[in-house]
Amino acid sequence: MRTSARFPIFAALLLLAGILGVSSAQAAVIIDDFDVVTGVWPVTRTTVGSTVNNELGIPTTNTIGGVRNTTVTGDSFAVPGLDTVTTTVVPTPPSLLDYASSAGADGSLNLLYNAGGIPGGLNANFSAETGITIDFLLFDHAGGVDLPVTVTLSDGSNVASLTQLLTSPGAQSVFFGFPGFAGIGGVDMSSIDSLNFFFDAQLAHDFRIDFIGTTSGVPEPASFLVWGMAAVVGLFVSRRCRKPSAV
Repeated sequence: MRTSARFPIFAALLLLAGILGVSSAQAAVIIDDFDVVTGVWPVTRTTVGSTVNNELGIPTTNTIGGVRNTTVTGDSFAVPGLDTVTTTVVPTPPSLLDYASSAGADGSLNLLYNAGGIPGGLNANFSAETGITIDFLLFDHAGGVDLPVTVTLSDGSNVASLTQLLTSPGAQSVFFGFPGFAGIGGVDMSSIDSLNFFFDAQLAHDFRIDFIGTTSGVPEPASFLVWGMAAVVGLFVSRRCRKPSAV
């Protein structure tokens, strides 16, 4: 895991964004702002396999459906027991989800929102929304390898999905426009049952997610000025602090 000394830097940048009145997108529905946790963190894998952290009872104003189901998977390790894949949620400002892997570790992260699997699931109405935005505070782009992120939504019977690539390091907002989802025509957008986010991290990838929400418009160009400043700081700190984690 990386030292928490960097968090004040990101807090200052996010405060600047608020002062400027800039947002990464016009968020309509909060999917997850990572301000509240109820599970046991961090989750660390040192061997091949998956660990599930199912957090119940989160206020729906912070996490859609009130349940965050997080799966951390270790796919391969150069030195099992020493190399690590770790995920944690930090609710204190700036609230975020942090994924970190050591130099010889390859893993992935999956976030599922389905209200704990109750009948009807989320029962969310996205018919007036244009897509989903994920705000990253950091992506280190280790080894110059891109990070595929797949968003999947379902109305309980039909499924639609879209994969986007993070192709450059630093802070950034990634927009998943609903018209680009494969199978979107068969999904009842007024009754979304579940949402799934799969981050197919590659060897030694690190990233931090600040916010996930639906969008009623496309990302605002002015926002990239603020996120660009965060990108420079995030990349500089990541390069200075990168080292294999200890179990």
